Amino acid sequence: MFTRKIALLVAATVGITGCSVGRTQDAPVPPAEPKKAELHVSRAKDYTTMAQLKRDSTAILMGTAGASSVEETAGIQFTVTQFTVNKVMWGSVPSGTVAIRQLGGPAADSEDTSVLLSEGSRYVVFLKPFEMTPGVATGQYIVTGDRGLYQLDGKGRQYTFKGGSESSLPSSISTDSADTGQFLK
Repeated sequence: MFTRKIALLVAATVGITGCSVGRTQDAPVPPAEPKKAELHVSRAKDYTTMAQLKRDSTAILMGTAGASSVEETAGIQFTVTQFTVNKVMWGSVPSGTVAIRQLGGPAADSEDTSVLLSEGSRYVVFLKPFEMTPGVATGQYIVTGDRGLYQLDGKGRQYTFKGGSESSLPSSISTDSADTGQFLK
């Protein structure tokens, strides 16, 4: 009985390890589709008013997104976009172009975070400096709370909220209100 069990175990093992897919040596192996990683984030703080968003920002800008590049830190993708400042609506920035760092990239995104800036699109953006180490500036900025992002719509009539999932912040800002800064009052 014991010998029969061992024989069955050996036969099963050989049968499992001896199995292979029936393909010829010359048949090409199709490339695997790259999987897009999903990022899930939780907020330590959410914003319900423009005043709260402004208070936590160092600058509010109106401008145009330029070229972007993808960086990886500790296995997590970030997109850094060159942003041409057309108007400083509040606060200050060191030059006419700033680098905006956002969580995500072509292979990783999240519905919880603001959409990635799109080259050529115009935005109103609330920013604060990005620090890898607290108190040490990197020269890059982040969208405040990942909420302070509004993109000009295709008709040029309003800036639409692009700060991630549902929010209590206004869903849009009229171009008149953005041009005059009225939405900040």
